[in-house]
Amino acid sequence: MKLKGEKMQIRRFRQEDATAVRDICFLTASGKRYQKNKDLVCALFCDYYINFEPSNCFVLTAENDLPVGYVLCAQNYEQYIKTFLENYHAKVRALSKIDAFLKRHEFAIFKRVAKDYPAHLHIDILREYQGKGWGKGLVRKLQDALKTNGVKGLHLTVDTANKRAIKFYYKLGFKKVKSLFGQAVVLAKRL
Repeated sequence: MKLKGEKMQIRRFRQEDATAVRDICFLTASGKRYQKNKDLVCALFCDYYINFEPSNCFVLTAENDLPVGYVLCAQNYEQYIKTFLENYHAKVRALSKIDAFLKRHEFAIFKRVAKDYPAHLHIDILREYQGKGWGKGLVRKLQDALKTNGVKGLHLTVDTANKRAIKFYYKLGFKKVKSLFGQAVVLAKRL
């Protein structure tokens, strides 16, 4: 819960943030199969980024410097695919054959998107800190870092039912580049 006068900041991820970031990833997961299995959620949506690209990860912290949100990024989607398959796919398959299957197909679908928009992001903020402009701040901080590294574009996936998130990304200049069977949209932005 945010206390009155609580000081918030956006800063680069540190390894000591890993437990809190994994907790946020699990707490903000939607879908019944995700709400039951923290290891699956974190293997799919968190662990690669904080273990292999921590310099492309930023956290939103409360006054006590405890993360309450984050933006995680794979700067090069092709490299992300390779590293994920080598380090996480077997774990995902052991936890959920369905998710392992879907992840492999996701890679095939996004390879074309990644040619123009090579970076991929994942963002989550605890509910009580949402709607206050922090998400915009996290994405902008990430975009600035990616531009500095010469990255030309950024993409992400959003469930079509998440109208609030889609509106948020449109306001940040993202555009729809692909629909995934009416269940999700791929949004992208040139940097």
